[in-house]
Amino acid sequence: MTKLAVIGAGVASIPFLKKAREKNVYTICVGEYSNSIGRDFCDEFLDISIFDVEEVVKELKAMSPDGIVASSESTTEVTAIIANSLQLPGNSIKKGFGCKNKYVMRQRVKPLLCVKQPQFALYENGKQYEFPIIVKAIDSCGKKGISIAQDEDDLNRAIQYAMKYSTDGNVLIEEYIEGGQEYSIECLVDNGKCFVIQLTEKETSGPPHFVELGHHQPAIMNDELRKRVEIASNEILYALGLTSGMAHLELKIVDSVIYFIEVGARAGGDRIADTLVGLSTDFDYYSAAIDIALRQFHYTAPTNIAHSGIYFLCKQTEWLVPLFRNAKGKNWCIECEVADYKLSEMLGNTDSSISGYLIYQANHRICLEDNDFANN
Repeated sequence: MTKLAVIGAGVASIPFLKKAREKNVYTICVGEYSNSIGRDFCDEFLDISIFDVEEVVKELKAMSPDGIVASSESTTEVTAIIANSLQLPGNSIKKGFGCKNKYVMRQRVKPLLCVKQPQFALYENGKQYEFPIIVKAIDSCGKKGISIAQDEDDLNRAIQYAMKYSTDGNVLIEEYIEGGQEYSIECLVDNGKCFVIQLTEKETSGPPHFVELGHHQPAIMNDELRKRVEIASNEILYALGLTSGMAHLELKIVDSVIYFIEVGARAGGDRIADTLVGLSTDFDYYSAAIDIALRQFHYTAPTNIAHSGIYFLCKQTEWLVPLFRNAKGKNWCIECEVADYKLSEMLGNTDSSISGYLIYQANHRICLEDNDFANN
């Protein structure tokens, strides 16, 4: 019997657990029972804190899993450590885990010639900065703890905001790179080789918090630039020690210059990995990730079959209300959920201020300006 250990038992574990069941793979899910929705979808549940690495390793060693996957951002580092202890495929920890701390990421990517970065440094109290600057919590995700500072007063507020989401008390200061377009690169890595599965084009709120308001696949990008992005993706992930499994890499492109933002050693959130990739390509992303973990991966290049995307409804996207009101019943509308049309400002990706979301699949990108959106 083939066994897969899934670290973390929250919502993000469910696509792995469901896909493993489809593949007749026995699943062992690790997480604390009190907040673990994954316990309802696995074959065996270990009620252990994922951060009690010694105990998790002890229990899993006795169960002899054939592979292991991280389900979410908070599980990526411990999964790499556990995989290394069990001698299973996993990301490198030889120089310390490289895909959590944003300052560490930037230091490791710095020598690469294929990609640029803004100037960056850890925040020092009393130091004079040249504004505007970006202030970030050093190890948060989902754009939480990020803001722009235009002057000293802004900086003080931004530092306090970032500290709310920084687990080690450090804050990252970056040069502000204006303009351009943000993308995420949905990748798989097997034995250190990167495979780009899909490119996602992002819609963001811009300053002050740069919240992601929507995602579209496939991204509009010419062949020459896409090739450079693929080369950069491979070099970045290798530099960070990301050698096995899913990767969600974020880049910004300004006048054809590629800038590194950050990477997660996990599937992309905001329904990017578990929904949009499957709608826009013929590639089974989670099945392939499980195959990598089990040393059974055989790559077949994905083909784009449609346009897919997601919009989030909030104060910053109130201009999309007509699209949401008319979406249900249209053949391109996959999901449309609205809790309330009293809209609040969104401060972080998929936070509680979101009033709704809309997911589409069509032969073109769906937007309010599309003359045919009400009829197609």
